[in-house]
Amino acid sequence: MNGGSEMDDKIAHKFVTSISAVLLLFLNIFQAPPANSIINGTAVEGAPYVVTLLPSPSANNFCSGVYFSERVVITAAHCVVKSGAKAGEWNWSIRNLYVSQTGIDWRNYKDYSNCVRVLKIWVTPTYFNRYIPENRQYEGQVDDIAFLFLEKPLSGQPINSFASESEVNEFRNGSIEAQNYGYGCLDYENNKPTDNDGKPYLIDKIYGTRQLISHITDSSRHLVAIYPQGKSICPGDSGSPLISNINATDKYIGVVFAGGFWTQPKVARASTRPNSTVTVFWPYYQAYLS
Repeated sequence: MNGGSEMDDKIAHKFVTSISAVLLLFLNIFQAPPANSIINGTAVEGAPYVVTLLPSPSANNFCSGVYFSERVVITAAHCVVKSGAKAGEWNWSIRNLYVSQTGIDWRNYKDYSNCVRVLKIWVTPTYFNRYIPENRQYEGQVDDIAFLFLEKPLSGQPINSFASESEVNEFRNGSIEAQNYGYGCLDYENNKPTDNDGKPYLIDKIYGTRQLISHITDSSRHLVAIYPQGKSICPGDSGSPLISNINATDKYIGVVFAGGFWTQPKVARASTRPNSTVTVFWPYYQAYLS
């Protein structure tokens, strides 16, 4: 997992293009692709906690993540596990996987030496990255969370705090609101995503729901978040953090891994409100400690 040369830029670009295509197929909870960037969000360069993943420090980004603690970034498992594969079968060699500093404009950030290498990845041993809804195969959306252990701390402050089980239930009941930061695409027109411009984007005033996901049996580990009309996640927001400010403290609720109705966020019908599917963090806290 250590040493070796970095990928050639052209190979990296081709690889990222193919990965983006796979993610695009994966991103709707009911007709499903995993997430990429934020549509009609607010640019928040310098935002805390949010990072993007890079398959080498000079290649195009893919997926988002949260700087959780001093040497740990959390993202979605499907961002790092090969399609149709299990834990330990990564999309690329770990020696070529980096994370950005928090909140940067990565397209205009020239000092790539400040990106930080990933040394180790942890996902649940039973995770299997397969999502073929027409065959009723949904395993890739169960336990879709990954811990990336870094070579050194990032320069920003990690979030450190997370929502407890009771606080997550408050969110489900609509008692508290949340925010979603991500590095995904900026729009979706003519069946094609508009590439992220390098900046992180924010959507706020997100509320929870008691809605369940029929193919995920353990509802304590997953939730559905409802977005304001006209705003949505987009390919590239997979792994992005859902965060709530509770009692004046930012708390990490969980990792966004898929979205619903993201291709039509401007349709003004309550039945098609954009939403995201989230892996709740608190049940995985003991795995983080170990």
